[in-house]
Amino acid sequence: MKRSILIIMFSLIAILISSSSSIAVDEYQYPTVIRRFNGSDTVAGMSHNITLPSGQSGALALINLNTPSVSVSITWPYGWNVLADQNAILMKMSIAYRIYNDSEDTSITILTDSTTKIAYNVLLFINANGAVAQTPVSSNSSTPNPPSFDTGISRDYMWIAFMGQTNNAFCTQQPSLYFNLQLALSSSPYAISSCSAEKLRATDVEDPPSFTSTAVSRWAASTVAIIPSGVTTVSTNTLFLIIAIVTQFVLWAISFIIRYPIVSAIIGIIGIVITLGFWTELTWPLNLSFVVFNMVVMTYGMMFGEW
Repeated sequence: MKRSILIIMFSLIAILISSSSSIAVDEYQYPTVIRRFNGSDTVAGMSHNITLPSGQSGALALINLNTPSVSVSITWPYGWNVLADQNAILMKMSIAYRIYNDSEDTSITILTDSTTKIAYNVLLFINANGAVAQTPVSSNSSTPNPPSFDTGISRDYMWIAFMGQTNNAFCTQQPSLYFNLQLALSSSPYAISSCSAEKLRATDVEDPPSFTSTAVSRWAASTVAIIPSGVTTVSTNTLFLIIAIVTQFVLWAISFIIRYPIVSAIIGIIGIVITLGFWTELTWPLNLSFVVFNMVVMTYGMMFGEW
């Protein structure tokens, strides 16, 4: 009787602590495009100025740059993370991003080691924590098809389909279920176009359908996943809480019915092991209360059990 009262008291304490306990979980917000900008060269050169959209510190700028020169070397300014720099058939695609700081320039200069034209799309995101890209693919058609991309982890990504096309051809329709088609087209002759489209989808694998363009021509295309920024929130993990409490009471009931010290000892150890299994799902006060509860079950079972 004495053992039962003490165990019930510790059980109630555990429940009381758990009812006010919560866990820290990572939630993600979809990245959001807040500004879009498209541009191109009117004349060929080796120094290319790109206007950057204004944005607050922490915003992520992503640039899709295309040039009709396959062998050109492209140099991005310091602080830009190059996701892709791929030679294609009769052209080159280069993709890079940067997370804004407190004092961001209004433009950047891209350098090439030979005279060429460029066309580019600039997207500015909030709620973004980086970007990853699939290696660009290339072919010759009027339906540029960005490659399938498996990031390896499912999150609330903003998916970006990029393409570039040579010989005055350009996109007229974005891939199915993609939105906000953007187009940049440099001047003739040897005009290069650059296009982008966007899609929100919580998945780890994305396979964009094809763009539609004005003519059969050489193209390059890539798929980019914008990584959402993690927001730590506090909430009660009700499911794990219920499972943990029910498990502890079942263990207590077994120990109470079978009044042998060795059984109480085994039950207490099992309870502690199970608690460790929940350790990352519940807060430390709750985990500690369960450990104490199991130690009480084990100690009083051994003290008052029948030898």
